[in-house]
Amino acid sequence: MSGNTIGKAFRVTTYGESHGAAIGCVIDGCPPGLPLGVDDIHALHRRLTHLGVDFIRPPEKEGWGGWVATFKDPDGNIVQLLQFPAPA
Repeated sequence: MSGNTIGKAFRVTTYGESHGAAIGCVIDGCPPGLPLGVDDIHALHRRLTHLGVDFIRPPEKEGWGGWVATFKDPDGNIVQLLQFPAPA
């Protein structure tokens, strides 16, 4: 897979191996502290912890019914994961 870039102020560039499983993306123009919505915060927490990510705040349930977890990326930026409650 060759790289592709879309967007102007908020740019997403994808990359990966042409015949392998390694893929990824770079997001430019993303404001600091932007929370990322995930479907299964506990599974992602386990996976990232296994890969060596040190969480500032492990998944915790909030009063509004969702889950929040926070970690620092390798550059020291704070990343917040959100799992929204299932619709009623």
